[in-house]
Amino acid sequence: MKKLLLSLTLAAAAFGAAAQSYTDALLLSDVTYYGTARSVAMGNAFTALGGDLGSIGINPAGSAVNNFSQLTVTPGVSINAIAANYNPAPALGNNGSTTRNSWARATLPNIGFTLNINTKNRSGLKNFTIGFLGNSTACYTGDLRATGINDQSSYMGYLAALANESGLSADALGGNFVADTWLWPAQIGFQTGMINSNGTDYVGCAQATTRDILGNYPVVSKLTQEYNRVRKGHKHDMIFNMGFNISDVFFVGANLTVVNARVDQTQIFREEAPGGINLIVDGEQDTFRSMKMEEWNVVDATGFQAKIGVIAVPLPGLRLGAAIQTPTSLVIKEEWNISGDIWCNKHYDAYPNEPNVYQYRLRMPFRASFGAAYALPGIGLISADYEITDFSTMRYTEMRGRQEGGFASTNNICRQFTGVQHNVRVGAEARLGQTLSLRAGYNLKTSPEYERYDGAGNLINPYSYDGVQSLGGRVALKSLTHAISAGVGYSSPGSFFFDMALRANLLPEDYIYPYPTYGRGIDSPEIAYVSTMWDVVMTLGWRF
Repeated sequence: MKKLLLSLTLAAAAFGAAAQSYTDALLLSDVTYYGTARSVAMGNAFTALGGDLGSIGINPAGSAVNNFSQLTVTPGVSINAIAANYNPAPALGNNGSTTRNSWARATLPNIGFTLNINTKNRSGLKNFTIGFLGNSTACYTGDLRATGINDQSSYMGYLAALANESGLSADALGGNFVADTWLWPAQIGFQTGMINSNGTDYVGCAQATTRDILGNYPVVSKLTQEYNRVRKGHKHDMIFNMGFNISDVFFVGANLTVVNARVDQTQIFREEAPGGINLIVDGEQDTFRSMKMEEWNVVDATGFQAKIGVIAVPLPGLRLGAAIQTPTSLVIKEEWNISGDIWCNKHYDAYPNEPNVYQYRLRMPFRASFGAAYALPGIGLISADYEITDFSTMRYTEMRGRQEGGFASTNNICRQFTGVQHNVRVGAEARLGQTLSLRAGYNLKTSPEYERYDGAGNLINPYSYDGVQSLGGRVALKSLTHAISAGVGYSSPGSFFFDMALRANLLPEDYIYPYPTYGRGIDSPEIAYVSTMWDVVMTLGWRF
């Protein structure tokens, strides 16, 4: 699994890489339900339960369960705590230091209302509900920092290797930025002086100007390296809902949803030589001290989806539910830019004058959920959901004509290296008298990423897959996401109610490689990190 995650992150998280990879499709397509404090506390196991404004995004039929109208406002705080270990030389087993960091953001995971209209019928259509609400389905808050000492490789060495691979002349590297954005880091490296020519090749400031016995330009000094990724953003569903109560036995509903997502990410990589490195640049003496490369990436996405659902009451206290969501077509606008700074005896910087702007479409996958709940009047209830999503149906297309175009290779990777994700949610509520309730919930979600092997049993790098190489069977990654939640609720004798919830979303270990491996036997540093998303939410609600 670790080797596969290496391949995923090299293309998606390394500097100079734009989005539109299959890992970016996963980021936008995956769902973490928020909603009201009650639904969060009970693990969002509401497919069969309904009756709560947090449940409507899960099963539209939930709005028709109650015979009253509701208004809710749910403010919250999301805190992402990240522990990151920086390993400068993985092949040597050289484990580095661990850095812990956290970042909090204010959120509004739910706001909305439902209007219940009584038809006065004793059977058949007894009442119907109209609702407008917003529910969050993802929070992208995170501040990852990692640092270590490295004498095996250098980011500037990677820039030099990229410049050598590009085949661009010194005039081209020093001129206007080329159309191929993946070469921009090499141009910035040359224009700032992070890389220079030894007459034959480009070499980095921290490298020797002659090759060693392996044919590499070795690093000449211990370097302090630091990686920082700051990510913020959200995904919200703006829902128009209609629900229908048929004889208090069947509840059906439908949603028309506008999906809005924004991911704003900054990556910074720093490299410092504590004692300085003496250089000869253009025949003059100089001293390298430190460098910084910074990348900005902003993704704005808007799309539409529809969802239908049903809840049935076959026996008193027992409810069964199901819901189906159509694939979502997102229109995405992405802006990407990069800049570099170096501090020698003087400071130099370089950056493109304008960001690179992309527009394209992404089809997010079909989603289906099934649930069962059982309630004991005056005592409490239990509920369980199962949700299935096939991520292999994700597909990028061009804006015009909706053709695959240049996305054909990425779409093939989506089909071959992603698959079905399983999501199990359970929740319980215990009544303490007429006004108080205690709640708890648990989620278990499998990874949508799959490993593939060739005929010889070797793990295949998704980004090197050419579409022709023979593939063995799919093997699901064993990484799991766990979420544990709890909460309390107060319901006044009148219309007001108040709920609070705390949730810990425990994400599996992941890896970042801040620059690709270059040369012979030189590994990129490896950043292994584990993050926990803490969500604290409270709901103010009124029934009328």
